[in-house]
Amino acid sequence: MSAPTHSLPEEFFPLVLVGLPGAGKTTVARELSRLVGGAGCDLDSEIKRRTRMTIPEIFRTRGEEGFRDIETETLHHALAVTRGVIALGGGALERRRNRDLLRGRVVIYLQVSPEQAAKRVAGEKGARPLLEREDASVEQVLLELFARRERYYTEVSTLSVRTDSLTPAEIAARCVDKLDDLSRSAEGRRIAASGMGATVRIRVGGEAPYRVSVGHGLASEVVSSLRPETRRVLLIHPEALREEAESLRASLSDARLSVISHTHPEGEGAKDIAVVASCWDALGRHHVTRRDAVVALGGGASTDMGGFVAATWMRGIDVVQVPTTTLGMVDAAVGGKTGINTPQGKNLVGAFYPPRAVIADLDYLRTLPLDEHRSGLAEVIKCGFLADPAIVRTVKAAPEACLDPTTAELADLVERAIRVKADVVTDDLKEAGRREHLNLGHTFAHAIEWAEDYRVRHGDAVAQGMVYAAHVARLAGIGPDNLVEETIGVLEAVGLPTSYRGSDADTLIGAMFSDKKVRSDRLRFVLLREWQRPDVVAIDDRDLLIEAARRVGVRA
Repeated sequence: MSAPTHSLPEEFFPLVLVGLPGAGKTTVARELSRLVGGAGCDLDSEIKRRTRMTIPEIFRTRGEEGFRDIETETLHHALAVTRGVIALGGGALERRRNRDLLRGRVVIYLQVSPEQAAKRVAGEKGARPLLEREDASVEQVLLELFARRERYYTEVSTLSVRTDSLTPAEIAARCVDKLDDLSRSAEGRRIAASGMGATVRIRVGGEAPYRVSVGHGLASEVVSSLRPETRRVLLIHPEALREEAESLRASLSDARLSVISHTHPEGEGAKDIAVVASCWDALGRHHVTRRDAVVALGGGASTDMGGFVAATWMRGIDVVQVPTTTLGMVDAAVGGKTGINTPQGKNLVGAFYPPRAVIADLDYLRTLPLDEHRSGLAEVIKCGFLADPAIVRTVKAAPEACLDPTTAELADLVERAIRVKADVVTDDLKEAGRREHLNLGHTFAHAIEWAEDYRVRHGDAVAQGMVYAAHVARLAGIGPDNLVEETIGVLEAVGLPTSYRGSDADTLIGAMFSDKKVRSDRLRFVLLREWQRPDVVAIDDRDLLIEAARRVGVRA
């Protein structure tokens, strides 16, 4: 295949072509794939390949309803695995489930008049069973189909292109022009076929690559991310999200999946071996196999624990992470770290286990308490300090907008933070190098959480930990001159805590020495040598550590 001539954002793919029979979808898909890269996928051809039957044979043996069932399953699979262009059958959108699967995707409606479509399909006798009726001409049937389906094409389409007088190559070129305009527009990434706001898809690479979807109304993304062969799903969620879990369960059930709902305690109480054992028990009682999956709905504790359950059941089954908090979206659910707590510390038992997908539905943030949302912004700001100065600029310029989960600023911050983490994790899944940088502020934060018996918000502790790390850097002669002042100023702009007056210094330093990042009895801190230039520094000067704690407000 020749190299593509046009580059489009990764989140645009797969592109989907819809329209009447005769609109030219199959041929245009090939031409468009040549221009933008990836493989063209004709859904009808894929159905024939999977069933080893022709479309007329499927209609004769299974009827139209049976064909539509196969079509939905094939579309579900194609959306999950295709990086290219999918040509959809003309009648697929009459089924609501298929329209739901296309929400948030870039869909191009190839418009054709029924008269022109009839000319194009002339001579295809026997290949299109729905067009062949004894009581009506092909043109009349297409007029009826157009009247019935046109609203569905319009409903799902992001872009539309008239095709009547154009060749397939000209149609593909016109599609590319419109896609280029879309990619350059300020609203390009936020446009969706259904008007709900675009879904951004961020690839996390490595040995087991996956995508993080960020957008609105993404229940269909959860369904489409599962393997076609999956039949049973363990849906893990806290009691407080029972209503949201029921809505997600309905979407999964509509896709003919058997759903086992399983509630767990709130917050860090979920990350207990007894809770994990109860999940294992549910998986066993419902005969969940290696082809099935866990869906973890909730905050960071839910995704940490749900990922660990999936990693350990039958030595590993799929997990789809559906974070419902800011913290979960930008940190816990992304990166493949799973774990539970022990009396000796946080996340000491766990596994690196990449998920099947992460679905960050921003609609969940609308009902998130402000203090919880604010806490999650600490991890966002951390990503700004580490790698993306645009995050810091946005927080300083528009702190109120950052605290409002409905704003474009907040959506941009979530996306940027995920991209920072995705880039690091792609390069270093198991924390052998760059990934350790993501622990900025976490050594002191984990000590606070342990000392407070995990009754403090993780993001609040991370904010305090970043201030502590800034003081450690200053005392060690590391970092920019304004490190402490800027760290405090950015965190306080959104109301995050920058001091700590709970446990004493000896208790906190003792807890830090139980942290996973200790090497040869030396504490290792992620410190900023310059903005966006982190480094791991070993510190064994206890007096320095105590002085840094004093400057954060800790009593001696």
